Amino acid sequence: MAVVDRILRAVEAVLVWIAAATTAVILALATAEILARGLFNAPIRGQLDLITLAMPFAAILGISRALTRNAHVRMPLVVDALPQRARHIVEAAGMGLGAFICAVLSIGAYQFFERALAYSDNTPDLRIPTWPVKLMISASLALLAVRFALYALVHLRLVRDPADAAAEALLPAHRTLEDVTE
Repeated sequence: MAVVDRILRAVEAVLVWIAAATTAVILALATAEILARGLFNAPIRGQLDLITLAMPFAAILGISRALTRNAHVRMPLVVDALPQRARHIVEAAGMGLGAFICAVLSIGAYQFFERALAYSDNTPDLRIPTWPVKLMISASLALLAVRFALYALVHLRLVRDPADAAAEALLPAHRTLEDVTE
């Protein structure tokens, strides 16, 4: 499991940088569009197509990394009040459900990719193919499903042996509201 975790962390680190760079490009393009339209009365042709294709990269590539770093919003009030074994059972069930949902969504996104490729789907203005974005969405959801499944297995391992330090090290650090606001 540790090897899979290291591989996932390396992939997630690259993807989060791509997401950040894409966000910067979207902001630069939006700023350029506003300036071009306002100052020169000349909008940038196809900017909506470009932003539409770039937005999923900015939005979805970092999701698995957020799960890895425990940077997402969650309300663990009830779960934290449970005894340790029960907490790991509930967490394993939640992570397993997350893996299942992401796997189903990944398969659905892959079917959208196949249709876009088969029908040569492209953007209305610049005629850019949409299939690469749809494939990226499917791959990102598959990565998230693998991350959820890994955490489900780790929690199941901790149900068996709550003192398993190697398994505990694979989980993200528990963060509090104070950690996030600092």
